Amino acid sequence: MRRNAFLANTGRTALITMALFLTTVLLVGCPGFGDCIWSGKAQVWLDENENGLVDEDEPPLPGIVLHIDDVRNNFERVETSAVSDETGMADLNVWLPGCPLVDFVVYAEAPIEYELTTAERISVRRHGNETPFMFGYRYLPRAAPTPMPEPEQLSCRRYRIPYYSVVSWQRMLAFTPDGDAWTFANEHTRRVIRLRKELAQAEEFGRDKDFLGYVQVHGLAAGPDGTVWLATESGVSQFDPENDSWTSHIVDNGLHTPHAWQIAVLPQHDVLVITDAGLEVLDAPTISWRLLFDSSELDAMGLETLQQREHDVILVGKERILRFWRAEGNELVQWELLWSRDDSPPLPTEDIYAVAVAPDDTVWVSGYSHEQGNLVAYLTPGAAAWGIYSYRGSSGVFGTAAILQLAPAADLSVWMNEGDRIAHGVPMDGEPQRLRWFSYDNDSLVLYRFSSNFTFSQIAVAPDNALWVADQYRWWRCSAVSP
Repeated sequence: MRRNAFLANTGRTALITMALFLTTVLLVGCPGFGDCIWSGKAQVWLDENENGLVDEDEPPLPGIVLHIDDVRNNFERVETSAVSDETGMADLNVWLPGCPLVDFVVYAEAPIEYELTTAERISVRRHGNETPFMFGYRYLPRAAPTPMPEPEQLSCRRYRIPYYSVVSWQRMLAFTPDGDAWTFANEHTRRVIRLRKELAQAEEFGRDKDFLGYVQVHGLAAGPDGTVWLATESGVSQFDPENDSWTSHIVDNGLHTPHAWQIAVLPQHDVLVITDAGLEVLDAPTISWRLLFDSSELDAMGLETLQQREHDVILVGKERILRFWRAEGNELVQWELLWSRDDSPPLPTEDIYAVAVAPDDTVWVSGYSHEQGNLVAYLTPGAAAWGIYSYRGSSGVFGTAAILQLAPAADLSVWMNEGDRIAHGVPMDGEPQRLRWFSYDNDSLVLYRFSSNFTFSQIAVAPDNALWVADQYRWWRCSAVSP
């Protein structure tokens, strides 16, 4: 696409033209006074022939941030942040309590390596509202652009899971050390399902022998000995697939409260479970339970998930991240604070959508910034500031939509889910902290399209770095194609 070519710095001179169509609306409040809203539309496109007009074949330009200052009252950036969307359109809105006298100036953020060819700031009062406000930028690269390579080709295998319910089927995976995956379905005999990576087969195991087989499942984990653990609304189930046997852990044998939400297993077979009581630890060989944190402490963490890794378990929250492990010869599970929002450098996002921890303990956060729009930020251990990737910082690979999921991989790359496409950040040779970004959609992954509204509902990365993708109907396992 020409827009992608532009964002990849093709080296040609380009002009960005913006037209802001402005209107004023009065919202009437109590009799005798009211508030005002000044609103407008922005259209942003790439003016390839530099004629200042939107020609039919010229593409829209998303990701440009627009600002408004009130120079009369010395207020900067008074608008609710506006960023042009995929169609090149953006809404501008300024709320004016009490309808004060204002003098607005409109301007836009220049993309990297561009300079203005028009006035830097245009006064609304002097210009009037009859004609568009025009801004132009000329591309002046500081160095020869680096061509973006084609994405690594992926081969995807499909796993059919029959008789599932779209509403109740939980799109959750637990990985074994060899890269197989387990999932479950709460309908049709309430099954656990093994997805074998080599055979591309879904092997089903009914829960009819499970004492808790009639209750809803909320969490899933695979132990190092091949067992599968289920967190349910009435306790914890342990499944041994080799012997097709089930063991139940309920309040009667030590669990503090029946309702379990999340579950993970350490290499020493300690099982961490988030219940209504808090974070509980089960020593599986002795069937003894210990309450590590009560529920009030978990609430303070802004708890989200338990993330199981090769040697430890990470409790991931929006406010704090904890690491759990048990050293050789130690009888009890140990823990440490891995990250705290209060004690870290300020986050560059106002809103947080997802948090994940990479194998090297780098913290990844996706969210929204009024300055840069949708972005991902990363904090390496001991770093003094967050690194940031946004729409322009990733050459337009992502950032037009919210980043819903983050999945760091063992090779220190990171996968991100935007719903209708997936982005992959790959460390550059010699500069592992810098990522080169690639984008995949339904067509590039060669997944069967059921409708034009195709979405990726879930992504996960296995220990062997394979990407697992759930659409609305099935799981896929995608791995790199050998050259």
